[in-house]
Formats: sequence, C-alpha cells, structure tokens
Amino acid sequence: MELDDAPIPSPDEVQGQLARMLASAIFKQREKPSLVFQLLVEKAILGVSLTEKQIRREIFPAPHYDPFKTHVRTAINAVRGMIKRFYEGEGRDDLVVISLPKRPSQKESGKPRGKAYLVVYTYSKSHSDNIAFALGMQFQKRMTPRSLLRAQEIFLGVVDRQPDHFEARSRRAACLCMLAIFVPCRLPKKLLLDEALYVAQGLVDQYPDNWRAHTALAVGRLCRYDLLDATQAFGHALILAEDQVQYDPWLAAGLLAAGHLEAASRTAFALADKRISDPAAWIAYAFYLYFEREFEKSAKILHWSLTLDVTFWLGHLGLTFVYLAMDCPAEALSHYQRMQALLGDARPVMQGLGLLVAHRALKHENLIPSLIQHNAQELSLKPDDNTDWTQMALLAIATGDLALAVKRLVLAWQYSEPLVMLLRFWPVMDPLRALQEFQNLLRDTDVRLPDDDPPDTQPLV
Repeated sequence: MELDDAPIPSPDEVQGQLARMLASAIFKQREKPSLVFQLLVEKAILGVSLTEKQIRREIFPAPHYDPFKTHVRTAINAVRGMIKRFYEGEGRDDLVVISLPKRPSQKESGKPRGKAYLVVYTYSKSHSDNIAFALGMQFQKRMTPRSLLRAQEIFLGVVDRQPDHFEARSRRAACLCMLAIFVPCRLPKKLLLDEALYVAQGLVDQYPDNWRAHTALAVGRLCRYDLLDATQAFGHALILAEDQVQYDPWLAAGLLAAGHLEAASRTAFALADKRISDPAAWIAYAFYLYFEREFEKSAKILHWSLTLDVTFWLGHLGLTFVYLAMDCPAEALSHYQRMQALLGDARPVMQGLGLLVAHRALKHENLIPSLIQHNAQELSLKPDDNTDWTQMALLAIATGDLALAVKRLVLAWQYSEPLVMLLRFWPVMDPLRALQEFQNLLRDTDVRLPDDDPPDTQPLV
C-alpha cells in the first residue's frame, strides 16, 4: 500500500461489522433486504460483484428470470435506507463503515445494467482511532526518524484499542522496516526487524488470503536480506492481487536485490507514472536511475521532485549520491548538509557518507584528517550489534583504507544489513571493485539461482 492510499479494513473486520449490522433490529425486521445485503458483502470480500440477475437467482428464485420484475431493485433501495438508519443510530461510533453507493448509469460506468452493485467498506473518518490512524499516516509520510517512531507509536496505540485493525498493524510493520533499512535511526536494527517480522507473520497467520499481509511479510524478509523467503511471500501476494502488487515500491527493491536492475527500474517508473504528484515515487525512480548510472537524468528528476516537496530529506540524500558520482563534491556536500538540517537531529546521521563527501569536497589538508579522525573514533567506539557497518565501510573509503572497507562490508553482510543488497550496483562502491576480496563478497551476496533470468514480462514482473 502506498502512503496516500485510503486504508481498507481487513475481511475479518468487514465480516465482524456485517454480523453486527445483521444482528441489529433494523436489519432483523427486513429479511429479504438483509439477505441481499449479506450476499453482496460476502461476495465483495471475495472481490466479486453481482448482477441483478444473479442476485435474483440467489434470493428471489423463480422458474424464469423476468427483467421487468423489480424485486432486486426494491430490496437494494431498502438496504440503502437500512444502512443509513443504522449509521445514524447504533452504528454511529463503529470502526468500519459498509455502504452500497447508488450505481452509476450505464453511460457513466461503461458497464451493462446490473453490473454496478458494488459494496464499499472503509474505516469511519469520525472514529477516534481512525483519526489517530490518519495522524500516524501523516507522520509516516514524512519518513524522518522522529516521525516514523511517532507513527509506529500511534499505530501501536490503535492496535492496543482495536486489535484487529489490519492497516494499523501493517503500517507499523512498514515503519519499523523503514527505520531499519534506509532511515537513519539509531535504534537496534535487528530488534526493529524482528518486531516487524513478528507483526507481519501475525498478519499472514490471521489473514492468509490477504495480499497486503503477504507483502508486509515479504518486506520484512527483504530487509533481513532473506531473499528466497521474500520472493515466496511476494509470489503469494502476486497470486492474490497481481494488479495491486505489481505497483508496490518494495517489489522494485526485491527485484534489485535479486540482481534485476532493469526490471526494478521499470517497476519504479510505472509507480511514479501512476502517482505523478508523489515525490517519494519519483525519488525512488531516480535512485534506480542512479544505480543504472543515468546520473544526469537522475539529478533532473530529483530536483523536480523537490519542487513537489522541498522539505523531503530523501531527495537531498539522492542528490548527495548523484553529485558524488558526477564528481561534483561541493554540490554533494551542500545537499548532505540540507538533508541533515531537515532531519533535525543534533548528531549527524550517515556519518560515513558525510565524511566521504566532505573528504572529496574540502581540500584543506589540516581540516579533513582531523575531522575524519574525530568521527572515526566516534563511529568505531565499542562496535556492537547495532553498529552500522555499511557506514563504517564508507568511512574507510573516505580514509583510503579500501581493504578495511571490504572487511567492514563483510561484517555488514554477516549482520544482514539491508544495504548490502546494493553493493552490486552502488556507484559509491566503485573504488573497491578492483579488489578480489570485494569480488568474493559480491559472489557471496549473490543469492540468485543459476537459471534465475531477469523478468521480461510487461511492464513489471
């Protein structure tokens, strides 16, 4: 699910709300309309819409179908009135809202008459937990360490009060993965990913037929660089809802991890083209162009994305990498500093990258060695399970100790750091490519099977 998508209740939540509505006096008093309503909701959960003829055969059986009979239409109108009375009365504070919008005309819908009896179920905008959930979504969208921590706290609070709130659970798992994989957070990454996987596995166990649950699990597995299990989870999600999953940004990341850069780039572009005003989608696509070494095109898209949201720190991170690859270290340093300012953290984040950029941008021999030495001591102080070995490797590249950089990347691989999946394509690692030890590491991190060919189906998977 994208950050701007409307959250959708899970099938269990809809079934629970349906049972509550059918048990109300309003629905008990009207047998046939209630049966029509139950049939439509249960079919909608399965992704099936019914024609008037199909409804009549199920609820109003007769030897021959007579299109001039109005039993179904009368029942549908009654259902709409019953739904309205229910939510004006005892259902006003319910979490889930089920509705049966009036069907458009054949000219408006482009469908034959009788094809537009579509049930819609959403979370109530006025419910206090959904108001909190919407606030959490806004924090999640900002993608800063503080905002993501706040978002997952809000989602956790919603889940405590509404244990079956599917979207709050899945969004919390996504926040934990973001904090672990690419948002500069100092919380233990292993603990973040363990919790994300626990939440995602719980969703799959409870909702085995929900594609979002399998996608959440795939993302958690991918962030642990467990590519085989991630591929299986993505496969389940694609079987359940290929038309939705093929536009998921995490699917592009999975393709990249599997070595299919061109397919990953196509996936990212398809999403950006679909979400034309979403800066995050365009920034993601620009990163894939960067990996493809289309640096000028990547820079143009990143600058354009910042016109959509100048405060989005991820665009400045992208420009840091792109300008570093284009041998424009002064511009890279400028965007790195803007990123730091937008993140609003008192201590620098991504220090290895910052020192690498600074080393190439500043030429004062008496300044840079002392700057690197100071931060190297801070970075290297008592390494533990939460040490960011990828950043430590960038620090070693900055100091020119390439052998040490490779050793630290080996540790990053041993600790399952997600960014290891980028090594094969990451231009910032170019100084290491001539080293045999680095080539050995690339072979070790290549989990593709011998017959694993890049996807060539259109457009994505």
